Amino acid sequence: QETRRYLQILNDAFRLVLQSYVDKPEPKTLYEGAMKGLFESLGDPYSVFLDEAMMSDMNDLAAGEFGGVGLVISKQLKDPKGADDQPLYVEVVSPIEDTPGWARGIQPGDLIVKIDGESTAPLLIDEAQKRIRGPEGTSVVLTFRRGGGKDFDVPFVRARVVLPVVKKALIPTPKGNVAYLRILEFTGLTVTKVQEALKEFDKAGYRAMVLDVRNNPGGLLDSAVQVADLFLDSGVIVSTKSRLAYENSVDRAKPGLGVPADKPVVLLMNKGSASAAEILAGALKDNKRAYLVGENSYGKGSVQQPFPIDSTGFKLTIARYYTPSDENIDKTGIPPD
Repeated sequence: QETRRYLQILNDAFRLVLQSYVDKPEPKTLYEGAMKGLFESLGDPYSVFLDEAMMSDMNDLAAGEFGGVGLVISKQLKDPKGADDQPLYVEVVSPIEDTPGWARGIQPGDLIVKIDGESTAPLLIDEAQKRIRGPEGTSVVLTFRRGGGKDFDVPFVRARVVLPVVKKALIPTPKGNVAYLRILEFTGLTVTKVQEALKEFDKAGYRAMVLDVRNNPGGLLDSAVQVADLFLDSGVIVSTKSRLAYENSVDRAKPGLGVPADKPVVLLMNKGSASAAEILAGALKDNKRAYLVGENSYGKGSVQQPFPIDSTGFKLTIARYYTPSDENIDKTGIPPD
């Protein structure tokens, strides 16, 4: 009854503004403004309305290419001990290798406090992303804050950013080859690329593996589950929990291994390892399949689903994920061994 009442009020207000405002408003503008307010009210930086440009950017990202500077970003989280009115800027989760952001030495944890001189504090994450990205060859100036130091400007010329997925190498040692596998992003192609790398490692022979997810910002949950399954033949990989029972799920490893159980694995991670990268790290740690080395991970333990509406849409947090030890690592991350 309460829901119907508020929906009716919203409908009446929309019609009244459309009919009676002193200047004739565009229905689309009213709709987009109302949708932005709806998602802002959730207080969740990952649940956002996506206008046409943002939807296009998201599709470009899914395709693996876009024009930009090569920085994976998130909205800065509120410090529980900070003031209520503290500004929340845009935070760098990780730079993407071989991009302008990587070349200029931008680091995970750097804050982007301004874009072309305008503060990022009032911007939603997708609005900030929209302003940072743009056609190849155009310019943008980002103002960074590192630690407690002074702000500094970095001018960028946008480039075509092609998201790499996997890098691989064999490291010869006196005791035999060590396989090095770096996963940079979890996309629909990641599992295939990892399997191709494992076949090369098997053919060459290797005694151990270094699995590197430093600065990996995450991606598709299913992709991380499928990669983890290559290292495990039993046990829980990850579980997702929602307030809707039908959205709860538990992913378990299937019999069969891509990496034999007698091959020791060390996983490298840092504070730029987020989301799907943390799912992989948590699964291998809790199942005692890998030894984690590096820094505490980023701490993004929620799952988003995109919902397209015509040429616009929205992303909504629908669940939280939990490691096999039933820990939700949101805002805390995974500690290394």
